[in-house]
Amino acid sequence: MDGVTGIGGKGVGQSPRAPRAWRSRIALATVLALLVPLAAAGTARASVPQSFFGTVPWLSFQGADFQYLKQADVRNARTPFFWPSIEPSKGNFDWSATDRFVASLARANVRVLPFLNGSPSWVAGDVRKPPIRTKKAKKHWKKFVRACVLRYGPHGLFWTLHPTIPKVPITSWQIWNEQNSSDYFAPRAKPRAYAKLVRLARNAARSVDTHAKIVLGGMFGEPEPKKSMTAPRYLKKLYKVHGAKRLFNVVAVHPYAPTIPNLKHQMSALRKVIKRHHDNAKMWITEVGWGSAPPSKRWPLLKGVQGQKRMLKKAFRVMINNRRPWRLKRVYWFLWRDADPNSKVNCSFCKSSGLFTYDFKAKPAWKAFLDITQR
Repeated sequence: MDGVTGIGGKGVGQSPRAPRAWRSRIALATVLALLVPLAAAGTARASVPQSFFGTVPWLSFQGADFQYLKQADVRNARTPFFWPSIEPSKGNFDWSATDRFVASLARANVRVLPFLNGSPSWVAGDVRKPPIRTKKAKKHWKKFVRACVLRYGPHGLFWTLHPTIPKVPITSWQIWNEQNSSDYFAPRAKPRAYAKLVRLARNAARSVDTHAKIVLGGMFGEPEPKKSMTAPRYLKKLYKVHGAKRLFNVVAVHPYAPTIPNLKHQMSALRKVIKRHHDNAKMWITEVGWGSAPPSKRWPLLKGVQGQKRMLKKAFRVMINNRRPWRLKRVYWFLWRDADPNSKVNCSFCKSSGLFTYDFKAKPAWKAFLDITQR
């Protein structure tokens, strides 16, 4: 700003030999130079579609959650479609929980992104094992995926059974979760095996809805468990599987990071892998967040109440500014509201990563999120 003032003000304005018209032109140019970047920044913010923003609840949304979802104009929510819960025994489907979830969000004009995961005990001995080892397992996995699309897709039975509920069909299906970690894909992260799982799911979904979008499970950047892979390495190996590139529309990532530069590095590294394989796949962040619990050296994703707010603001600034080079189309904040303090969780920040406390008290991060979605 000082440089502009010096050139456009003192440097020219004090010259007695500068013609008045010329001085006017310079003044006008100076004003335009100041206004154009501001206008460009405003246009960039305005061009972010509301569909860019999503969130993840702990189990479900309740009570005041819906009022706040409407206030922030959040259009997307992600939830598990846990196979063992939906089909606890072969051929016996229990849609009660997913019906309630989909119905409540449809009434709020929020579209659901389900991630289909988990093998029932009657399919595999370990819920983390993908259903691809036997012909029967593959057959039942395809039936499960097909049943989900038949119920909640664009022509789903759910919408026929409930004509008074606004129709907000599920059009995208995420396959598994953090499959590059042995904590979720047993006995080890194996891209070739995962490609089989995705191929079966894609064929099943597209047999019902030819326009169904297939989203890869969100990959954790650098999972700690043994027999896991970093997200870029995993994606490279997945692309090497014959025909894998044609199986999905979206590459999903969970770029949890202690710092914003680290988040940016994770996203850029994955985008490079996609470009090197001449793919036009979009990217979605299906989980990202930080906890508001007191900072801890042991748990670097815990930032404190004000630290959570700062990380959210910085992260969304980076994600919005880089959405075009990364082809980033959607971001789901994890979590919407803190997990139940008495519940068992499998992560250090789940009980404090919400924009609200478990009892619906807004945190500073909520105001920051609201400012961004209402930009």
